[in-house]
Amino acid sequence: MSLTASEPLLSLHSVTFPALPPASLARYVTHIPSVPRCVDSVLLRREPKDSLAELKALGNIVQSSIERIEAVVTANSFTFPSSDSPLTPESEAPHTHPGILSAGSLITSAAAQLITLVRPAPLAVFDVMLQVKLNVPLPANCR
Repeated sequence: MSLTASEPLLSLHSVTFPALPPASLARYVTHIPSVPRCVDSVLLRREPKDSLAELKALGNIVQSSIERIEAVVTANSFTFPSSDSPLTPESEAPHTHPGILSAGSLITSAAAQLITLVRPAPLAVFDVMLQVKLNVPLPANCR
């Protein structure tokens, strides 16, 4: 297989591959003799991220999403409900607007990532464990 200078390259640390569809990439990777040894160390290695920069970026996502919600609320003369206000169909109307739904999804995702970044790893894993429910029948003597 020959490459021309115009073809983009996909670089995975010290190994460079031609830009191929994923199915073709798997076939191409098998032609590298050291793949079994380097899968963990080269192909799957993640560069360490700057956590403070990641925190700031997630905070910016939250802030810009709040600004989008504010713009939708102002443009549509909505009153954005407080979590303390009674739940009524009228109070939930702003939450069903597409712009607010989109911004709310971004806020929710960014907040989940923020929580994961700032909590100690054992607590984050414990929280995930508590979110899983196994449907295992109890023995007769435990009912």
